[in-house]
Amino acid sequence: IWVAVSIMGGFLFLFTASVSYSTIQIYRVQGTSMEPTASSGDWVIAQTWSGSIASLTLKNEPRDENSLDRGDLVIINPQGPDYPAMLKRLVAGPRDTVSMRGGILYVNNKRQQEPYVRESSDVLRREPPPGSWHLSHHTNSPVLRKYQPTGANWGPLKVPPERWFVLGDNRDESGDSRRFGFLQAEEIKTIVLYIL
Repeated sequence: IWVAVSIMGGFLFLFTASVSYSTIQIYRVQGTSMEPTASSGDWVIAQTWSGSIASLTLKNEPRDENSLDRGDLVIINPQGPDYPAMLKRLVAGPRDTVSMRGGILYVNNKRQQEPYVRESSDVLRREPPPGSWHLSHHTNSPVLRKYQPTGANWGPLKVPPERWFVLGDNRDESGDSRRFGFLQAEEIKTIVLYIL
């Protein structure tokens, strides 16, 4: 067991303990992108693993220490180790189709029940996500000429193999996959166990 204190972007890395093949890490939340689930000042206890992330498991399927499920909270670092780590919610995995209509999330054409999400404002409905990365993953090419995504209306997008899609619970304030695109497995650092 070893202890270290250093600043990692939006989180304070405080303690690391080796447990079998995984590591427990404690972070301190800064920012509002995950409200109401996690607020600035909350502590997050997360687990990392020695192996790679194997697969996205679905409800009622067996899960192992290297698998993720839709709805899991994860610590990500999509821009590399020199940039802040972020707390986000995993909403879609490899080969899923993901979209949002009127601020409502759909995965594989099924409306998702998300009681933890803070309701979006009109600002999000008008604001376009930056970048044109959406275009190469849109599933309906005839519509692309008229496709003008906003923070609350976009897709459907096909998640490529071995890629992941994350969102913040406070959709108005979250920089997430709508803006930076799909994540690779190595950009997902830990899975959240508890928020204190």
